[in-house]
Amino acid sequence: MSSFDENPSSSLEQVPVLVLCGGRGSRLGSVTETAPKCLVDIGGKPFIEHQLGLLKRKGAKKVYLLTGYLSAQVEKFVSDAGDLGLSIECLSDGDELKGTGGAVAQAAKSMSGTMAVMYGDSYLDIPMSSVCQRFQKCARPSLMTIIENHEAISTQKSNVEYDPKRTLIKDYNKKNPTEAMRYIDYGLSFFDAAIFQELKRQDPCDLGDIFTELAGEGKLAGYEVQHRYYDINTPESLIETRAYLSQNNLW
Repeated sequence: MSSFDENPSSSLEQVPVLVLCGGRGSRLGSVTETAPKCLVDIGGKPFIEHQLGLLKRKGAKKVYLLTGYLSAQVEKFVSDAGDLGLSIECLSDGDELKGTGGAVAQAAKSMSGTMAVMYGDSYLDIPMSSVCQRFQKCARPSLMTIIENHEAISTQKSNVEYDPKRTLIKDYNKKNPTEAMRYIDYGLSFFDAAIFQELKRQDPCDLGDIFTELAGEGKLAGYEVQHRYYDINTPESLIETRAYLSQNNLW
């Protein structure tokens, strides 16, 4: 068990968690030519099974897997997995991919109140219920978890300008980062589902563009995380993630 496991009465149990599982994982080369990235093997289990186990320990009850690339394989995994202790539903983009932002916005149409969003390629071992509680008290319609960026965290450029005094994301930009940006998107966000009805967007739409819009309007709170994330985006980070899960007896 992780040292970051939640109290069973976690506030997360009332919040639907949307996991973005539609990516191709092109940086993994041949590993994802015939299977979606979220099904990459980690210690004899697909990565998504590790994520679902993590979410269960954090107190989640309802999970939606937002699928795109080779979505039928993800649906088969859910069908064959049996009882994982969660209510799991797959929502596919269909024939026309909506992008990460479009997929979340489509799912939000059938939801109300607080919803959580996380990436299907990242393992985020943090107190998620604490983040949820912060969001529900922050008086803003969205919240992004962030971490101060350095070489041990990510090879990507920093993309977040953060004001810690106001716990506010001042700017978010993956395409044109500025020198004021010292943080990076950690991978877990919370939203009031109604905010997606107000956004200016067209499918396909990247979730990053939605974050940029919300930050520009002062509607994106920030929650700084200290514990690094683990992902399966590259062959190198896949090795790190396998090592982390093995060392923590999580497979």
